[in-house]
Amino acid sequence: MANSAVINAADYKALVCILLAGGNDSFNMLMPREGTPYQEYMTTRSNLAINSSNMLPITPLTNNDPSLGLHPSLTNLKQMFDQGKAAFLTNVGTLVEPTTTDQFHLESVQLPLGLLSHSDQIAHWQTAFPQDRKAVGWGGKIADLISDMNNNQTLSMNVSLSGSNIFQTGNNSIEYAIDPVRGPEGIIGYGGTEGHNLIRTKAIDDMVEKSYADIFEKTYVETIKNSRDAFVQYSSALDQIAPLDVPFGEDNWRVAQSLNMIARTIAARDILDLHWVWQIALLPL
Repeated sequence: MANSAVINAADYKALVCILLAGGNDSFNMLMPREGTPYQEYMTTRSNLAINSSNMLPITPLTNNDPSLGLHPSLTNLKQMFDQGKAAFLTNVGTLVEPTTTDQFHLESVQLPLGLLSHSDQIAHWQTAFPQDRKAVGWGGKIADLISDMNNNQTLSMNVSLSGSNIFQTGNNSIEYAIDPVRGPEGIIGYGGTEGHNLIRTKAIDDMVEKSYADIFEKTYVETIKNSRDAFVQYSSALDQIAPLDVPFGEDNWRVAQSLNMIARTIAARDILDLHWVWQIALLPL
């Protein structure tokens, strides 16, 4: 696709991925409220079960589902669901192929590596390759394929608010990590105009402008240069974005700050000249 087509694209989308690395009791998140499914739920969950009178009722668009309810604490999620702004993708997992309980016990089908291992399941969701351990994630693979559709090649289209992760690592792409509160942090001391920071800034600028024959020196300097250039661009763009008049909540301060930084980053997309799909991951909770 030509760059002109990318610039004129009006259907910008940002994919925001929030990984619940600590796990989520989904059986007490979305629950049946009536009939046989509810009785099975009450029996299975035992003392953890939530009475139907305490659930937040929702009405799915499909007609073949039982009456469903949400955990009583999910008032905001219920509101979003009722407004058509949220949906549930249920009964999914990291299976390699359809598997019954008997097939699992007999191991007569191909099973995910470390099926009952929490850490393996976290990795499988990020790689979409449950039969093996991989160092490349599906977010990184997407970036490998379409990152050149963005005019700006200094910044990665994958932005992380919690450091390095498998999901955003591709064969040729890596994430650009920022802080949920401070945004891009860059190189310590770079950009300073006084004292040692002024000397450090000049030294870094001089170092990255030179040519190096040694492959290790060249790789190191390119890494420093990419970090410097991305920091300068990102910081300048965010400085032009006014504070957002949006309540992000205070129940979980770090998550709220992360979502705020994500929104500011999206708001700066035109300044950053990133016009194609931009994946932003909040990892982990």
